[in-house]
Amino acid sequence: MDYTNERPVFDANRLHDPAGIDKYAWPLLNRLLRQKSPGWAYEREYRVFLELKGCDISGGHYFKPIPEHFLTRVILGYKCPLEELYVRKALDAKGLTETKVVRAKMCLETYSIRTD
Repeated sequence: MDYTNERPVFDANRLHDPAGIDKYAWPLLNRLLRQKSPGWAYEREYRVFLELKGCDISGGHYFKPIPEHFLTRVILGYKCPLEELYVRKALDAKGLTETKVVRAKMCLETYSIRTD
């Protein structure tokens, strides 16, 4: 992810030209998918874009196996109803025994979220 304070601006007037889709809309969409505010940098998020034809389909959803050692930590939001043990068991069942599970907490001193 790119963490930046720069907010992309969408100018619909640039789409009147058919070439505007390729020159303007796709690059903007790509940027929107790959950036977040610096306030989210604590997540150190990675996003992976895959072609659906290379995924397994089950129940109308598309899945791709997670490579070993790829997922290092799962952060449960402070309002997430799932218990850490439930997530731990699900990870263990898939062989992701080294993946840490933590719950985010509201910091009492600032408006930030803690994940330690």
